[in-house]
Amino acid sequence: MKKRFISAVVSILILIPLLASCAPNTDLLYPFIEEVEVYSSEVEGAALTIYVDSKVESSGDGTEKSPFASISEAQAKIRELKAGEGLPSGGIRVLVATGEYDGLSMTAEDSGTEDCPITYISEEELGASINSGIILDPADFTELDSAEKARLINQAEANNIKKIDLKSYGLDASDWGELGVRSTWDSAHGILDEYGVTTVPEGELYINGDRSYLAMYPNNALLDLSKFLSFGPIVENVINMDINDPEFRGSTFTADDETFEHVKNWKNPTEVWVYGYYRWEWAEHSVPIGKIDEAAKTITLAYPCGEYLIENYKYIFYNAFEELDCPGEYYVDRENGFLYVYADKKFNSSTLVFANDATPLLSASDISYINFVGLDIRYTRGHGVSINTADHITFDHCSIGSTRSGGFSINVGNYVTISNCEVSNIGGQAITIIDGGDAETLTRSENLIYNNTVRDFGQIARTYAYGIWPGSMGTVVSHNEVYNAPHNAVSTGSMLNTIEYNEIYNVCTETQDCAAIYNGFGFTGRGNVIQYNYIHDIGQEDTHTHAIYLDSSYSGQTIYGNIFENTGYTGVKAGTGRDNVISNNIFIDCGSQVMEYAAIEVGHWNRDMWLTGSSMEDIVSQDFMGQTIADVVKYDNEIWRKTFPEIYTTRFDFDPAVDSKDDPAFFPNPTGHTITNNVVIINYGMGDVTKKDVYMFGADLDKFSKVENNILLQYDMSSFRMADIKDYTVTPNSKIKKLLPDFEIIPFYEIGRVNN
Repeated sequence: MKKRFISAVVSILILIPLLASCAPNTDLLYPFIEEVEVYSSEVEGAALTIYVDSKVESSGDGTEKSPFASISEAQAKIRELKAGEGLPSGGIRVLVATGEYDGLSMTAEDSGTEDCPITYISEEELGASINSGIILDPADFTELDSAEKARLINQAEANNIKKIDLKSYGLDASDWGELGVRSTWDSAHGILDEYGVTTVPEGELYINGDRSYLAMYPNNALLDLSKFLSFGPIVENVINMDINDPEFRGSTFTADDETFEHVKNWKNPTEVWVYGYYRWEWAEHSVPIGKIDEAAKTITLAYPCGEYLIENYKYIFYNAFEELDCPGEYYVDRENGFLYVYADKKFNSSTLVFANDATPLLSASDISYINFVGLDIRYTRGHGVSINTADHITFDHCSIGSTRSGGFSINVGNYVTISNCEVSNIGGQAITIIDGGDAETLTRSENLIYNNTVRDFGQIARTYAYGIWPGSMGTVVSHNEVYNAPHNAVSTGSMLNTIEYNEIYNVCTETQDCAAIYNGFGFTGRGNVIQYNYIHDIGQEDTHTHAIYLDSSYSGQTIYGNIFENTGYTGVKAGTGRDNVISNNIFIDCGSQVMEYAAIEVGHWNRDMWLTGSSMEDIVSQDFMGQTIADVVKYDNEIWRKTFPEIYTTRFDFDPAVDSKDDPAFFPNPTGHTITNNVVIINYGMGDVTKKDVYMFGADLDKFSKVENNILLQYDMSSFRMADIKDYTVTPNSKIKKLLPDFEIIPFYEIGRVNN
């Protein structure tokens, strides 16, 4: 929101002299402004400072005049204190000078206490760099020989390709690794275990901090969806097969003539991988080529992936040496250890880093009362930060980037704060806290993800690689800016979380059936509040992408006071469920169906099956996402009954012979929803439209729930303070307030990052 903020300030300064005589209400004129925070390496109350400087000639004793050379030595000093005289009251500051440092590993022995928290802080913001990458000197790269040049399809670019022997830097096959599965779907479902396919990520090349990609066809396809290829006719679909079968293979598809002209010129086609959306446009796969048939122009995958291919679905090829012909591409000869790269005009002045270590840069287990401030953490095949159990842990003003697996990955977290950080160029998920709090007692984790920039994630594992995943109960996700990703941005399947004041844009750029905020699944994931977010420019035109998606019966959610603009297919999509509140939101040009509320399924079961009673015994016992309908309410105690009383008035059984399908308590009925005081604005050419045209509400929604006071305005942006510069603050005397007197003015200028 930075650009909009500046534009609004300029416009307001121009308006002030003109309005002075009118004594304007400055509360409405001035946007939300906070003082810019200045970074400081001081730690209030710290009783002891341990000094670290990687540039010293010889390591000292950790004093200011004789600092340690490594952070691990400071760790050892703290352990000595704990074992001896004890930790000092007030805290310990480990002051880390600007320089390069090795990765860290921590255990409970490195923990602080409530009375003595330990803070690892960079003397200069992002000056202390923790990384395991190998810096490659551009001067060490050499020209290709004639045989190598001859292999390249694009001969016009042959002189721009250079190579380097990674072994000359002391690296071996364990450093560059084997190519393995890139599919979130395949990895999550474990379908490739029996085929011996590795899930350990391979080494990667980064140029000036940006990820390079294995040479692909078509060029830059992972950066531009329009360049994806389409499967031709499917010759054979092989869902699974015994690996010992002599005919072991995957599916076979036909390639078009232009594509096969490339394929047939690949010297080693079985080293090339086929990445794409084989069946679902929310589940990617990556499988190497098994064989090609030049006469038939067909390609057979090396092994089954558990799904069948569908004609015209999209795919690309990667890891093809012959396709190395544009900036940002590289290739590794894994047998001989040579790295090939496209060398553009800026190559000789570029910083090239090869990420060879598969371990996290900061790994820890069972740590508590530790703060990490101002650290720059980057260049690894693994996670930037991986913590098994974290309690009272803070990351502040850090930068996590250029990682193959993920940014922050915390298994169990309570009182974890990630604030004022930038997480970027991430192969998978950016910020993940898998668990925390306690579901049975509804105890909140008190985790906070605040004021971060989260961008360019899901670059390798491209579906369900979230920017922020608060899987812990009772997490607050606030004032973050999240953008640039092929799939979902923020998601939670847990309870009692608050997602507020975030700006999310340019996500869901490659996939469908996804959303900027995607929450699911199940009847008991209650108590989440999504409020005061600005979600805009989502997905691709006329595709099933959404601002917010409550999937598969997700219930008890509140969506309030958000502004949605240009969000693909819908602003809010809900797959049935119960007791959701969607109120006081503004929808601006949000696709063909501004709000879609299905009342057709429970899990993946059609509602009509429940109402007719067919196969009732099978339905009740159906396992859906780890839950059966029969035991969907896991906890039955006083705390749950007091917090979510509506759960216990719901009926999960139904006998069509004696019961009425009109009973609001019957589980599949869309009961208890509140959809009120929403504003829909349409500015594109639909002709005259009605609310019926922009809402897709399922059967009986208005019968069982409250749906009222939702207004539609067409070609009318007059209610906003300055719509031309995207200031969507509703003014007090506007048409919206006249039509909806109870509409709360959304604090638009409080949305997004602060202190910038």
